[in-house]
Amino acid sequence: MEFTWFNNRENESWARLDRFLCDLFVLSWYPKMIQRGLNRILSDHNPVFFGELKEYWGPKPFIFLNEWLDDKRKYYKKEEVPVPRWDSFQVKKILAQASVDLEAEFSMEEVWKALCDCDGNKAPGPDRLNLNFVKKNWDWIKKDFMLFMKAFHTHCSVIKELNCTFIALILKIMNLISINNYRPLSLVGSIYKVLAKVLANRLKSDMDSVIGPTQMAFVKDR
Repeated sequence: MEFTWFNNRENESWARLDRFLCDLFVLSWYPKMIQRGLNRILSDHNPVFFGELKEYWGPKPFIFLNEWLDDKRKYYKKEEVPVPRWDSFQVKKILAQASVDLEAEFSMEEVWKALCDCDGNKAPGPDRLNLNFVKKNWDWIKKDFMLFMKAFHTHCSVIKELNCTFIALILKIMNLISINNYRPLSLVGSIYKVLAKVLANRLKSDMDSVIGPTQMAFVKDR
């Protein structure tokens, strides 16, 4: 079967990750079963079809290959492979100006942009005020909002009340037996959401300069 996963990067990497496993008992009952990779649409994984062939011509005939008689030991030899040291790796770094930009004070323009990028119907805090309220009343509250952003930039911390969230319990299975069958989900508030969005927007502008070609995390559009 063809490759079922693609890393979607310039340095291409393919793998046969997804497949069905079955034993001889299953194959004896369903001799027409096949697995076939389908076209990939949104995910980095190809969907895999597992089903029966409409036409079955019997088992494939056995074919003996002459190369099986060759002595394969001649193709292998022991080599000394040097193990790289940690201090020999070249770690990618951001430029000096980019470092200054990352630590600069928050501007009202980037805070407003982050606010507009957030879904206005989400992130209600304990006061039940969602991001739509913040957007519609921005002219009235932007001064206080920017004071909060400046305080966070200066002290690198937020007041503990800001971290108060609702906890939603999501079902993991249909038949509940114990509390372990729930998955807790923390619902962050509006201010926390905007702050996280501003920080994320700053970081993503310099991610390409610090991520190596073999790293799988922090890949855009995945």
